[in-house]
Amino acid sequence: MTVERSRSDRRDWLKRAVPRWLITLFDGLVDLLVMSRLAVKIPSTPVDRLDTPDLVERTDSFNLAAERYFAEHVDRELQLGKPFSAGEFPRYLFNLGVLSFWGKLAPGDTVADFGAGSCWVSHFLNLWGCRTIAIDVSKTALELGQEMFRRHPGTRWDLEPRFVVYDGHSIPLEDATCDRVIVHDSFHHVPNQELVLAELSRITREGGIVALREPGRRHSRAEDSRREMETTGVLENDIVVEELGRVARACGFTKASVVPITLGGVLEVDTDDFPGFVRGRGWVARLRHSGHALLDAHFILLYKGRFQPTTRSNHGLRARIELVNADRLAVAAGSELNIPIRLRNEGEARWLGQSHGTPGMTCVGAHLKDADDRVVEYDWYRLALAEDLEPGAEAELSLQLTAPAVPGRHVVEMDMVAEGVSWFAQQGSPTTRVIVDVLAAS
Repeated sequence: MTVERSRSDRRDWLKRAVPRWLITLFDGLVDLLVMSRLAVKIPSTPVDRLDTPDLVERTDSFNLAAERYFAEHVDRELQLGKPFSAGEFPRYLFNLGVLSFWGKLAPGDTVADFGAGSCWVSHFLNLWGCRTIAIDVSKTALELGQEMFRRHPGTRWDLEPRFVVYDGHSIPLEDATCDRVIVHDSFHHVPNQELVLAELSRITREGGIVALREPGRRHSRAEDSRREMETTGVLENDIVVEELGRVARACGFTKASVVPITLGGVLEVDTDDFPGFVRGRGWVARLRHSGHALLDAHFILLYKGRFQPTTRSNHGLRARIELVNADRLAVAAGSELNIPIRLRNEGEARWLGQSHGTPGMTCVGAHLKDADDRVVEYDWYRLALAEDLEPGAEAELSLQLTAPAVPGRHVVEMDMVAEGVSWFAQQGSPTTRVIVDVLAAS
Protein backbone atom coordinates (compact mmCIF):
# COMPACT_ATOMS: atom_id res chain seq x y z
CA MET A 1 0.00 0.00 0.00
CA THR A 2 1.45 3.38 -0.96
CA VAL A 3 1.82 6.30 1.44
CA GLU A 4 -0.73 8.28 -0.57
CA ARG A 5 -3.24 5.40 -0.35
CA SER A 6 -2.66 5.16 3.40
CA ARG A 7 -3.40 8.86 3.83
CA SER A 8 -6.55 8.50 1.76
CA ASP A 9 -7.71 5.59 3.91
CA ARG A 10 -7.13 7.61 7.10
CA ARG A 11 -9.15 10.52 5.71
CA ASP A 12 -12.00 8.15 4.80
CA TRP A 13 -11.89 6.64 8.30
CA LEU A 14 -12.04 10.09 9.91
CA LYS A 15 -15.06 11.03 7.79
CA ARG A 16 -16.87 7.92 9.05
CA ALA A 17 -15.74 8.18 12.68
CA VAL A 18 -16.16 11.91 13.44
CA PRO A 19 -19.77 13.04 14.01
CA ARG A 20 -21.16 15.39 11.41
CA TRP A 21 -22.10 18.01 14.03
CA LEU A 22 -18.47 18.15 15.20
CA ILE A 23 -17.25 18.75 11.65
CA THR A 24 -19.85 21.53 11.25
CA LEU A 25 -18.74 23.11 14.55
CA PHE A 26 -15.09 22.95 13.50
CA ASP A 27 -15.91 24.57 10.14
CA GLY A 28 -17.80 27.33 11.97
CA LEU A 29 -14.83 28.04 14.25
CA VAL A 30 -12.51 28.19 11.26
CA ASP A 31 -14.88 30.65 9.59
CA LEU A 32 -14.83 32.86 12.70
CA LEU A 33 -11.05 32.81 12.86
CA VAL A 34 -10.75 33.66 9.17
CA MET A 35 -13.33 36.46 9.47
CA SER A 36 -11.45 37.95 12.42
CA ARG A 37 -8.28 38.00 10.33
CA LEU A 38 -9.94 39.45 7.24
CA ALA A 39 -11.49 42.46 8.94
CA VAL A 40 -12.78 43.98 5.68
CA LYS A 41 -14.85 47.01 6.60
CA ILE A 42 -17.95 47.53 4.48
CA PRO A 43 -18.46 51.26 3.97
CA SER A 44 -21.79 52.88 4.67
CA THR A 45 -23.89 54.15 1.78
CA PRO A 46 -25.56 57.55 1.41
CA VAL A 47 -28.97 55.91 0.91
CA ASP A 48 -30.51 52.57 1.76
CA ARG A 49 -32.62 52.32 -1.39
CA LEU A 50 -31.82 51.56 -5.00
CA ASP A 51 -33.50 54.75 -6.13
CA THR A 52 -34.88 57.83 -4.43
CA PRO A 53 -37.89 59.96 -5.41
CA ASP A 54 -35.52 62.68 -6.53
CA LEU A 55 -33.68 60.36 -8.92
CA VAL A 56 -36.88 58.84 -10.27
CA GLU A 57 -38.33 62.29 -11.03
CA ARG A 58 -35.19 63.11 -13.04
CA THR A 59 -35.33 59.96 -15.17
CA ASP A 60 -36.10 61.79 -18.41
CA SER A 61 -33.30 64.31 -17.88
CA PHE A 62 -30.82 61.50 -17.23
CA ASN A 63 -32.00 59.80 -20.43
CA LEU A 64 -31.40 62.99 -22.41
CA ALA A 65 -27.93 63.25 -20.85
CA ALA A 66 -27.17 59.70 -22.03
CA GLU A 67 -28.18 60.61 -25.58
CA ARG A 68 -26.07 63.82 -25.47
CA TYR A 69 -23.13 61.78 -24.18
CA PHE A 70 -23.10 59.54 -27.25
CA ALA A 71 -24.04 62.31 -29.67
CA GLU A 72 -21.53 64.92 -28.42
CA HIS A 73 -18.88 63.47 -26.11
CA VAL A 74 -17.76 60.09 -27.37
CA ASP A 75 -14.95 59.24 -29.77
CA ARG A 76 -16.81 57.35 -32.52
CA GLU A 77 -13.86 55.27 -33.64
CA LEU A 78 -13.02 54.31 -30.08
CA GLN A 79 -16.62 53.20 -29.53
CA LEU A 80 -16.70 51.28 -32.83
CA GLY A 81 -13.46 49.53 -31.94
CA LYS A 82 -14.58 48.28 -28.53
CA PRO A 83 -13.45 46.27 -26.71
CA PHE A 84 -10.18 46.20 -28.65
CA SER A 85 -9.76 49.97 -28.68
CA ALA A 86 -10.27 50.34 -24.94
CA GLY A 87 -7.49 50.43 -22.38
CA GLU A 88 -9.53 48.05 -20.25
CA PHE A 89 -9.61 45.29 -22.87
CA PRO A 90 -8.55 42.49 -20.43
CA ARG A 91 -11.22 43.47 -17.91
CA TYR A 92 -13.92 43.69 -20.59
CA LEU A 93 -13.19 40.17 -21.83
CA PHE A 94 -12.98 38.84 -18.28
CA ASN A 95 -16.34 40.42 -17.45
CA LEU A 96 -18.02 39.00 -20.53
CA GLY A 97 -16.58 35.56 -19.81
CA VAL A 98 -17.93 35.56 -16.25
CA LEU A 99 -21.33 36.87 -17.33
CA SER A 100 -21.62 34.30 -20.13
CA PHE A 101 -20.48 31.35 -18.01
CA TRP A 102 -22.42 32.07 -14.83
CA GLY A 103 -25.38 33.46 -16.76
CA LYS A 104 -25.37 30.07 -18.52
CA LEU A 105 -25.60 31.54 -22.01
CA ALA A 106 -25.46 29.26 -25.02
CA PRO A 107 -25.64 29.66 -28.80
CA GLY A 108 -29.26 29.73 -29.86
CA ASP A 109 -30.39 31.74 -26.83
CA THR A 110 -32.24 35.01 -27.27
CA VAL A 111 -30.21 37.50 -25.23
CA ALA A 112 -31.09 41.10 -24.40
CA ASP A 113 -28.10 43.41 -23.95
CA PHE A 114 -29.57 46.04 -21.62
CA GLY A 115 -27.81 49.40 -21.63
CA ALA A 116 -25.96 48.20 -24.71
CA GLY A 117 -24.19 51.46 -25.56
CA SER A 118 -22.26 50.90 -28.78
CA CYS A 119 -23.26 47.19 -28.67
CA TRP A 120 -19.88 45.44 -28.48
CA VAL A 121 -21.34 42.88 -26.05
CA SER A 122 -24.20 42.20 -28.47
CA HIS A 123 -21.75 41.78 -31.33
CA PHE A 124 -19.62 39.25 -29.45
CA LEU A 125 -22.74 37.25 -28.59
CA ASN A 126 -23.97 37.47 -32.19
CA LEU A 127 -20.67 36.01 -33.42
CA TRP A 128 -21.10 33.23 -30.85
CA GLY A 129 -24.54 32.34 -32.24
CA CYS A 130 -27.00 34.12 -29.93
CA ARG A 131 -30.05 36.05 -31.10
CA THR A 132 -29.34 39.49 -29.66
CA ILE A 133 -31.55 42.44 -28.76
CA ALA A 134 -29.50 45.55 -27.98
CA ILE A 135 -31.50 47.95 -25.75
CA ASP A 136 -30.52 51.51 -24.87
CA VAL A 137 -32.08 54.91 -24.17
CA SER A 138 -29.64 56.48 -26.65
CA LYS A 139 -30.61 56.31 -30.31
CA THR A 140 -27.11 57.46 -31.28
CA ALA A 141 -25.50 54.64 -29.28
CA LEU A 142 -27.58 52.02 -31.10
CA GLU A 143 -26.74 53.61 -34.46
CA LEU A 144 -23.08 53.16 -33.54
CA GLY A 145 -23.85 49.55 -32.71
CA GLN A 146 -25.50 48.95 -36.09
CA GLU A 147 -22.43 50.40 -37.80
CA MET A 148 -20.20 48.08 -35.76
CA PHE A 149 -22.28 45.10 -36.94
CA ARG A 150 -22.09 46.26 -40.58
CA ARG A 151 -18.31 46.75 -40.48
CA HIS A 152 -17.56 43.19 -39.36
CA PRO A 153 -17.57 40.62 -42.19
CA GLY A 154 -18.45 37.79 -39.80
CA THR A 155 -21.66 39.31 -38.43
CA ARG A 156 -24.45 36.72 -38.27
CA TRP A 157 -27.26 38.59 -40.01
CA ASP A 158 -29.19 35.31 -40.23
CA LEU A 159 -29.73 35.63 -36.45
CA GLU A 160 -31.64 38.88 -37.08
CA PRO A 161 -29.96 41.13 -34.48
CA ARG A 162 -32.29 43.80 -33.14
CA PHE A 163 -31.60 47.33 -31.88
CA VAL A 164 -34.31 48.72 -29.61
CA VAL A 165 -34.58 52.27 -28.27
CA TYR A 166 -36.53 52.50 -25.04
CA ASP A 167 -37.82 55.55 -23.20
CA GLY A 168 -36.20 54.80 -19.84
CA HIS A 169 -39.48 53.57 -18.39
CA SER A 170 -40.98 50.72 -20.41
CA ILE A 171 -38.95 48.26 -22.53
CA PRO A 172 -40.84 47.81 -25.84
CA LEU A 173 -40.67 44.00 -25.91
CA GLU A 174 -43.34 41.38 -25.38
CA ASP A 175 -43.51 39.44 -22.11
CA ALA A 176 -41.11 36.48 -21.82
CA THR A 177 -39.12 37.45 -24.92
CA CYS A 178 -35.61 36.64 -23.69
CA ASP A 179 -33.81 33.56 -22.41
CA ARG A 180 -31.10 35.74 -20.86
CA VAL A 181 -30.40 39.40 -20.17
CA ILE A 182 -26.84 40.76 -19.93
CA VAL A 183 -26.27 44.06 -18.12
CA HIS A 184 -22.65 45.16 -18.39
CA ASP A 185 -21.75 48.30 -16.44
CA SER A 186 -25.02 50.06 -17.19
CA PHE A 187 -27.46 49.45 -14.34
CA HIS A 188 -25.70 51.98 -12.11
CA HIS A 189 -26.67 54.65 -14.68
CA VAL A 190 -30.38 53.85 -14.18
CA PRO A 191 -32.26 56.30 -11.90
CA ASN A 192 -35.51 54.27 -11.64
CA GLN A 193 -33.95 50.92 -10.84
CA GLU A 194 -36.98 49.32 -9.21
CA LEU A 195 -39.15 49.95 -12.27
CA VAL A 196 -36.41 48.70 -14.60
CA LEU A 197 -35.95 45.51 -12.55
CA ALA A 198 -39.67 44.86 -12.94
CA GLU A 199 -39.33 45.36 -16.70
CA LEU A 200 -36.34 43.02 -16.90
CA SER A 201 -38.33 40.41 -14.99
CA ARG A 202 -41.27 40.85 -17.37
CA ILE A 203 -39.24 40.30 -20.57
CA THR A 204 -37.34 37.29 -19.15
CA ARG A 205 -38.77 33.83 -19.76
CA GLU A 206 -39.47 31.38 -16.96
CA GLY A 207 -36.20 29.65 -16.17
CA GLY A 208 -34.20 32.61 -17.50
CA ILE A 209 -31.39 34.58 -15.89
CA VAL A 210 -30.43 38.25 -15.76
CA ALA A 211 -26.65 38.56 -15.31
CA LEU A 212 -25.20 41.92 -14.25
CA ARG A 213 -21.69 43.25 -13.82
CA GLU A 214 -21.78 46.49 -11.84
CA PRO A 215 -19.56 48.67 -9.62
CA GLY A 216 -20.03 48.65 -5.86
CA ARG A 217 -21.39 50.74 -3.05
CA ARG A 218 -18.76 53.48 -3.15
CA HIS A 219 -18.79 54.06 -6.90
CA SER A 220 -20.56 57.44 -6.82
CA ARG A 221 -17.88 58.92 -4.55
CA ALA A 222 -14.94 57.98 -6.76
CA GLU A 223 -13.18 60.94 -8.39
CA ASP A 224 -13.78 59.66 -11.93
CA SER A 225 -17.49 59.21 -11.23
CA ARG A 226 -17.86 62.73 -9.85
CA ARG A 227 -16.06 64.23 -12.82
CA GLU A 228 -18.23 62.22 -15.25
CA MET A 229 -21.44 63.43 -13.60
CA GLU A 230 -20.26 67.05 -13.61
CA THR A 231 -19.17 67.08 -17.26
CA THR A 232 -21.87 64.94 -18.89
CA GLY A 233 -24.82 64.88 -16.48
CA VAL A 234 -24.95 61.06 -16.69
CA LEU A 235 -25.89 59.35 -13.41
CA GLU A 236 -23.17 57.41 -11.59
CA ASN A 237 -25.00 55.57 -8.82
CA ASP A 238 -23.95 53.05 -6.17
CA ILE A 239 -24.97 49.39 -6.28
CA VAL A 240 -25.77 47.76 -2.93
CA VAL A 241 -26.13 44.08 -3.75
CA GLU A 242 -28.25 43.06 -0.76
CA GLU A 243 -30.75 45.83 -1.49
CA LEU A 244 -30.78 45.02 -5.19
CA GLY A 245 -31.49 41.38 -4.36
CA ARG A 246 -34.37 42.27 -2.05
CA VAL A 247 -36.01 44.51 -4.65
CA ALA A 248 -35.39 42.00 -7.46
CA ARG A 249 -37.29 39.32 -5.55
CA ALA A 250 -40.14 41.75 -5.01
CA CYS A 251 -40.16 42.37 -8.78
CA GLY A 252 -40.70 38.73 -9.73
CA PHE A 253 -37.26 37.13 -9.55
CA THR A 254 -37.11 33.99 -7.42
CA LYS A 255 -33.42 34.07 -6.52
CA ALA A 256 -30.62 36.64 -6.41
CA SER A 257 -26.97 35.70 -5.93
CA VAL A 258 -23.45 37.09 -6.26
CA VAL A 259 -20.47 35.43 -7.91
CA PRO A 260 -17.59 36.58 -5.65
CA ILE A 261 -14.85 36.99 -8.23
CA THR A 262 -12.97 39.95 -9.67
CA LEU A 263 -10.03 40.20 -12.04
CA GLY A 264 -8.13 42.44 -9.63
CA GLY A 265 -8.99 40.31 -6.61
CA VAL A 266 -6.80 37.38 -7.67
CA LEU A 267 -3.19 37.06 -6.51
CA GLU A 268 -0.26 35.38 -8.20
CA VAL A 269 1.32 32.39 -6.46
CA ASP A 270 4.93 31.39 -6.96
CA THR A 271 5.29 27.96 -8.54
CA ASP A 272 7.33 26.73 -5.56
CA ASP A 273 4.53 27.79 -3.21
CA PHE A 274 1.72 26.33 -5.28
CA PRO A 275 1.43 22.90 -3.54
CA GLY A 276 1.17 24.59 -0.16
CA PHE A 277 -1.31 27.12 -1.51
CA VAL A 278 -3.56 24.35 -2.80
CA ARG A 279 -3.54 22.89 0.73
CA GLY A 280 -4.63 26.24 2.20
CA ARG A 281 -1.44 28.15 3.00
CA GLY A 282 -1.77 31.87 2.33
CA TRP A 283 -5.51 31.83 1.82
CA VAL A 284 -6.25 34.36 4.56
CA ALA A 285 -4.11 36.99 2.83
CA ARG A 286 -5.72 36.12 -0.49
CA LEU A 287 -9.23 36.39 0.92
CA ARG A 288 -8.43 39.74 2.55
CA HIS A 289 -7.18 41.08 -0.78
CA SER A 290 -10.17 39.62 -2.61
CA GLY A 291 -12.62 40.98 -0.04
CA HIS A 292 -11.51 44.56 -0.64
CA ALA A 293 -11.74 44.10 -4.42
CA LEU A 294 -15.24 42.62 -4.14
CA LEU A 295 -16.54 45.87 -2.68
CA ASP A 296 -15.81 47.63 -5.96
CA ALA A 297 -17.13 45.17 -8.55
CA HIS A 298 -20.06 42.76 -8.47
CA PHE A 299 -21.30 39.94 -10.69
CA ILE A 300 -24.97 39.49 -9.84
CA LEU A 301 -27.37 36.79 -11.03
CA LEU A 302 -31.16 37.16 -10.94
CA TYR A 303 -33.11 33.97 -11.60
CA LYS A 304 -36.64 33.95 -13.03
CA GLY A 305 -38.07 30.66 -11.76
CA ARG A 306 -36.10 27.42 -11.78
CA PHE A 307 -33.20 27.31 -14.22
CA GLN A 308 -33.29 24.25 -16.46
CA PRO A 309 -30.10 23.62 -18.45
CA THR A 310 -30.46 22.12 -21.91
CA THR A 311 -28.12 20.57 -24.41
CA ARG A 312 -27.44 24.00 -25.88
CA SER A 313 -24.65 24.17 -23.30
CA ASN A 314 -22.37 21.57 -21.71
CA HIS A 315 -23.89 21.93 -18.23
CA GLY A 316 -25.30 18.73 -16.73
CA LEU A 317 -24.71 16.32 -19.63
CA ARG A 318 -24.74 12.70 -18.45
CA ALA A 319 -26.27 9.59 -20.00
CA ARG A 320 -26.64 5.89 -19.40
CA ILE A 321 -26.74 3.80 -22.58
CA GLU A 322 -27.74 0.16 -22.12
CA LEU A 323 -27.70 -2.62 -24.68
CA VAL A 324 -31.10 -4.29 -24.88
CA ASN A 325 -29.66 -7.55 -26.26
CA ALA A 326 -26.17 -9.07 -26.19
CA ASP A 327 -22.97 -7.06 -25.98
CA ARG A 328 -21.45 -9.10 -28.81
CA LEU A 329 -22.97 -9.49 -32.26
CA ALA A 330 -22.12 -11.38 -35.43
CA VAL A 331 -23.13 -10.06 -38.83
CA ALA A 332 -22.13 -10.47 -42.47
CA ALA A 333 -19.90 -7.79 -44.00
CA GLY A 334 -21.88 -4.91 -45.53
CA SER A 335 -25.22 -6.18 -44.23
CA GLU A 336 -27.73 -4.42 -42.00
CA LEU A 337 -26.69 -4.08 -38.36
CA ASN A 338 -29.36 -3.31 -35.75
CA ILE A 339 -28.37 -2.34 -32.21
CA PRO A 340 -31.36 -1.74 -29.89
CA ILE A 341 -30.49 0.44 -26.88
CA ARG A 342 -32.15 1.99 -23.86
CA LEU A 343 -31.24 5.58 -22.95
CA ARG A 344 -31.58 7.25 -19.58
CA ASN A 345 -30.99 10.96 -19.00
CA GLU A 346 -28.95 10.93 -15.79
CA GLY A 347 -27.88 14.57 -15.91
CA GLU A 348 -29.52 17.90 -15.11
CA ALA A 349 -29.99 19.09 -18.69
CA ARG A 350 -33.02 18.59 -20.88
CA TRP A 351 -31.99 16.78 -24.05
CA LEU A 352 -33.37 18.71 -27.00
CA GLY A 353 -34.90 16.72 -29.84
CA GLN A 354 -34.51 17.21 -33.58
CA SER A 355 -37.17 19.93 -33.84
CA HIS A 356 -34.81 22.40 -32.11
CA GLY A 357 -32.05 22.06 -34.72
CA THR A 358 -28.45 22.96 -33.94
CA PRO A 359 -26.90 23.92 -31.67
CA GLY A 360 -28.15 21.56 -28.98
CA MET A 361 -29.99 18.86 -30.96
CA THR A 362 -29.28 15.61 -29.12
CA CYS A 363 -28.15 12.51 -31.01
CA VAL A 364 -26.92 9.03 -30.31
CA GLY A 365 -23.49 8.87 -31.91
CA ALA A 366 -21.31 5.88 -32.67
CA HIS A 367 -17.55 5.58 -33.19
CA LEU A 368 -16.24 2.62 -35.19
CA LYS A 369 -13.02 1.07 -33.87
CA ASP A 370 -10.90 -1.93 -34.85
CA ALA A 371 -9.94 -4.93 -32.72
CA ASP A 372 -7.04 -2.96 -31.20
CA ASP A 373 -9.37 -0.13 -30.15
CA ARG A 374 -8.04 2.23 -32.78
CA VAL A 375 -10.53 4.63 -34.33
CA VAL A 376 -11.54 3.65 -37.86
CA GLU A 377 -14.27 6.30 -38.25
CA TYR A 378 -15.05 8.69 -35.43
CA ASP A 379 -18.32 10.17 -36.73
CA TRP A 380 -19.58 6.85 -38.02
CA TYR A 381 -23.26 7.19 -37.15
CA ARG A 382 -25.80 9.68 -35.83
CA LEU A 383 -29.42 9.24 -34.77
CA ALA A 384 -31.29 12.34 -33.55
CA LEU A 385 -33.85 12.08 -30.77
CA ALA A 386 -37.36 12.59 -32.12
CA GLU A 387 -38.50 14.37 -28.92
CA ASP A 388 -37.03 16.12 -25.90
CA LEU A 389 -35.92 13.90 -23.02
CA GLU A 390 -36.22 15.31 -19.51
CA PRO A 391 -33.77 14.49 -16.67
CA GLY A 392 -34.60 11.06 -15.25
CA ALA A 393 -36.58 9.98 -18.33
CA GLU A 394 -35.83 6.97 -20.53
CA ALA A 395 -36.24 6.12 -24.20
CA GLU A 396 -35.65 3.04 -26.36
CA LEU A 397 -34.11 3.35 -29.82
CA SER A 398 -32.71 1.05 -32.46
CA LEU A 399 -29.54 2.02 -34.27
CA GLN A 400 -29.82 1.04 -37.95
CA LEU A 401 -26.30 0.75 -39.32
CA THR A 402 -24.47 -0.92 -42.15
CA ALA A 403 -21.81 -3.36 -41.00
CA PRO A 404 -18.21 -2.67 -42.08
CA ALA A 405 -17.20 -4.18 -45.40
CA VAL A 406 -13.97 -5.58 -43.95
CA PRO A 407 -14.34 -8.90 -42.05
CA GLY A 408 -12.91 -9.15 -38.56
CA ARG A 409 -13.54 -7.99 -35.02
CA HIS A 410 -14.84 -4.42 -34.65
CA VAL A 411 -15.99 -2.30 -31.74
CA VAL A 412 -18.93 0.11 -31.88
CA GLU A 413 -18.64 2.71 -29.10
CA MET A 414 -21.84 4.64 -28.40
CA ASP A 415 -22.08 8.08 -26.84
CA MET A 416 -24.54 10.96 -26.80
CA VAL A 417 -23.73 14.21 -28.56
CA ALA A 418 -25.24 17.68 -28.29
CA GLU A 419 -24.72 18.89 -31.84
CA GLY A 420 -22.50 21.96 -32.04
CA VAL A 421 -21.80 21.78 -28.30
CA SER A 422 -20.08 18.64 -27.00
CA TRP A 423 -19.91 14.88 -26.91
CA PHE A 424 -21.20 13.76 -23.52
CA ALA A 425 -18.03 11.74 -22.86
CA GLN A 426 -16.04 14.98 -22.95
CA GLN A 427 -18.07 16.04 -19.90
CA GLY A 428 -17.40 12.80 -18.01
CA SER A 429 -20.40 10.75 -19.16
CA PRO A 430 -19.74 6.99 -19.70
CA THR A 431 -19.91 5.38 -23.12
CA THR A 432 -21.18 1.91 -24.05
CA ARG A 433 -19.44 -0.56 -26.34
CA VAL A 434 -20.59 -3.55 -28.35
CA ILE A 435 -18.26 -6.02 -30.10
CA VAL A 436 -19.24 -6.81 -33.68
CA ASP A 437 -17.76 -9.85 -35.40
CA VAL A 438 -17.99 -9.08 -39.09
CA LEU A 439 -18.13 -12.28 -41.15
CA ALA A 440 -17.12 -12.64 -44.77
CA ALA A 441 -20.13 -12.37 -47.03
CA SER A 442 -21.14 -15.71 -48.49
